Amino acid sequence: MIIWKSTTAGLIVLLSLTLSCSPKKKSSIVDPTNDTKGAYPIVLQHGLMDGGLVTPFKNIQIELNKLRPTFSYEVSPADHIAVRGKELAANIDKVLASTGAAKVNIIALSMGGLDARYAISTLKYGNRVATLTTVSTPHRGTPIADQVTNQKAFSPFLSIFSSLAGLTGDNVKLKNAIADLSEEYVTKTFNPQNLDDSQVKYQSWGAISGIGSGDSIKAVLLPGWSYIKDIRGPNDGLVPVSSAKWGTFKGTIVADHIDLSDHSTFDGLFNGKFDAIGFYKKIVADLVSQSY
Repeated sequence: MIIWKSTTAGLIVLLSLTLSCSPKKKSSIVDPTNDTKGAYPIVLQHGLMDGGLVTPFKNIQIELNKLRPTFSYEVSPADHIAVRGKELAANIDKVLASTGAAKVNIIALSMGGLDARYAISTLKYGNRVATLTTVSTPHRGTPIADQVTNQKAFSPFLSIFSSLAGLTGDNVKLKNAIADLSEEYVTKTFNPQNLDDSQVKYQSWGAISGIGSGDSIKAVLLPGWSYIKDIRGPNDGLVPVSSAKWGTFKGTIVADHIDLSDHSTFDGLFNGKFDAIGFYKKIVADLVSQSY
């Protein structure tokens, strides 16, 4: 078992956390629908640390828009779930107002799934959301966040990565986000306060990488993968499969956490064999087949 005490490990964890995010440009508007069920637009919600150095999901968003009008707005790169959830709610209102649609389908990566659950449950947006599909969202937290939160040695790196995310060196918001992703907070505070809404269809995907999965995990995620594997089992380098399950579990894909979004900024560095575009198109095609 790896003990997370070195600042090197801290750098690896925080670099990994920067690689979970989404596109920033909104798609074109197509014909709206006010049907009780059907043809709802897609809202993509990114994970932690979007912006600055990282520009993910660009090509995925373009392809999804060919299947169904797809929208993506940037929320705070790092902050409490409550802050990001409120921003997501405002973005949902923008989509509904501009398209005339009755509801939206949310596809959320990593922390974005918790933002969405907050908007649905605490902010009472269940009547505006048809479905929520989460991809490697830590619905029961991630032990990586607990380790980062509990070790003062990580403080210098918080400032570095806050700057990369455009937070001008202020690491308070990043600390807020990481604390909200801890197993302690999600299981004991967030989940009891954000119960599922019966108006919304919840479904989820998990991911695995590393030894025995058929996928070689990237070096930057290896320490996290090893630590989680020892205490929580199969994972993608940041989120255990056991934590990713919520609602109808659609299955486990073979990919690490970085593979789950289209990091065009890092083409040639993080490219793998996982077909991220094909995966998200599959999610949308499934929603279309169910008339959502």
